Amino acid sequence: MDLLVVTGSMPLASALERSLETAGHQVTVATSVGQLDDLFKDYPMLPFDAVIVDDLAGENMVERLAHRLDDARRSGEDLGVRPRIALLSTPSAKPAEANGTNVDGSNDAGPSTLVPDVTVVKPFGDAELLSYISLLQRGARHEGTATADDPVLLIHGDLTLDTHAQRAYYRGTDRPIALSPREYSALEALVRANGEFLSFDDLSRIVFGDGAGFADQRTVMDTTLYSLTRKLRRLGFFITQHGHQYRIR
Repeated sequence: MDLLVVTGSMPLASALERSLETAGHQVTVATSVGQLDDLFKDYPMLPFDAVIVDDLAGENMVERLAHRLDDARRSGEDLGVRPRIALLSTPSAKPAEANGTNVDGSNDAGPSTLVPDVTVVKPFGDAELLSYISLLQRGARHEGTATADDPVLLIHGDLTLDTHAQRAYYRGTDRPIALSPREYSALEALVRANGEFLSFDDLSRIVFGDGAGFADQRTVMDTTLYSLTRKLRRLGFFITQHGHQYRIR
């Protein structure tokens, strides 16, 4: 993908550029309003597949970018051109917002906002970032804002879980793992537990809710955990059991 990275942090810009280029993406970096202005002159309609925006980039940079993206969207509506946005979100920090003020100081253009297609909560690793970029590459859009407590993606080593689509992937979102809905629900619960043990009854409640009889739940849950354990073992992951407690490692 052809990516634009907008951030006021040179160390972050360098780290993102290195990770994304290593993964085969083309990266252009803007770390100041001046660089954005120069970029707008060279590429008036910002012909990028996606824009990665640091929420701490600063209000001036975000405003300029928001207005330019609005221009690009308006000009590209008939062609279906739409730059996608990944927001790098800092927990407990107030992000810079585009407040609708034009570059010349007027307000007649109406509000411009950066509405992210995906939100990547800091801190994040390369695997998580690249998984989100893969979502953008597939044209996926997740409504709402991810938070540290409710992320769109869960990362556990080489496992990536898309919690909105309820799909699991191995070593990137281009390698899906074939799981039943019950297997996925159990896996997500174990990954969310972050190495802590979950009881058999807790897993059953998460997977089934109150929709099945107790005896039926135990039988089907036994089968679900057995099949999930076999599938994950082939990928190098193990569901360990201690009595009636389970965890993934």
